Amino acid sequence: MYPDPGAARFTGDCYMTVLVTGAAGFIGFHTARRLCLDGHEVVGLDNLNDYYDVTLKQARLEELACLPDFRFEKMDIVDKPALMALFGKHRFTEVVHLAAQAGVRYSLDYPDVYGQSKSGGVSQCAGILSAPSSRALDLRLQQFGIRQQQ
Repeated sequence: MYPDPGAARFTGDCYMTVLVTGAAGFIGFHTARRLCLDGHEVVGLDNLNDYYDVTLKQARLEELACLPDFRFEKMDIVDKPALMALFGKHRFTEVVHLAAQAGVRYSLDYPDVYGQSKSGGVSQCAGILSAPSSRALDLRLQQFGIRQQQ
């Protein structure tokens, strides 16, 4: 269909290639769905942990899988090598970071796990996006007419 599935497409309005972390969760699912319905390409990422019913998460992903511009990647947001490979495979124009350990009570009992999921994910994405070799950052800068120094 498109020669480079990782490249952003433009059809009059600005077309985005968006990474949505936490795509199997309630908010992530609705965000990914809306972006796809608005004509954007979405790569959803989730680790599908079993804190709450995994079949509910899988049902959401099955619904998203019916959308032509949605792809799913099962991985943990804090897995830096896997995340770097994902950024190498796709040219994300936007990142919507919604991945987090669900549950307020869980966060009180296991603050390190909760913090690693949310702030660790932000740190991983920010680190990759700010790297000089980041294709996502390079694409973003090019949209503003800025060229990175080699």
